[in-house]
Amino acid sequence: MVLIVNQQQRLWLPLRCIHRQIKELMDCSGYGGWDLGVHFVDNQRIQQLNHQYRLKDRPTDILSFPFHDANGKPESFKEQALLAEDTRNLGDIFLATPYILDHCRINNERLTDHLPILFTHGLCHLMGYDHELDEDYAVM
Repeated sequence: MVLIVNQQQRLWLPLRCIHRQIKELMDCSGYGGWDLGVHFVDNQRIQQLNHQYRLKDRPTDILSFPFHDANGKPESFKEQALLAEDTRNLGDIFLATPYILDHCRINNERLTDHLPILFTHGLCHLMGYDHELDEDYAVM
């Protein structure tokens, strides 16, 4: 189940469309039927999370908090998680709507075009992919 929580008030979001996009991404990546939380927050909240969990005291566009620890091996948890239905949870993604909007304005992008890229990016992190190294970035 995809749970979308809109905790920001700056922008109206097409939640049905967003839900459908995320569900399609999950289905295509082999995680259809898994749980996922998607939280739309303001810059202050994402900055708090970024500071608390990454020791970076600034806002960012997206943060991902995986339910499973992949131990540096993307999707290594999947087989084990499939054995028990209550562990079919990818985790949570937090998106800072004002930060993302500013990015779109600066880069002359439409929010509706940029959000699916961020959803994909966040899902990759939840699956255990990272981009700390150039070769990891290419895989992700």
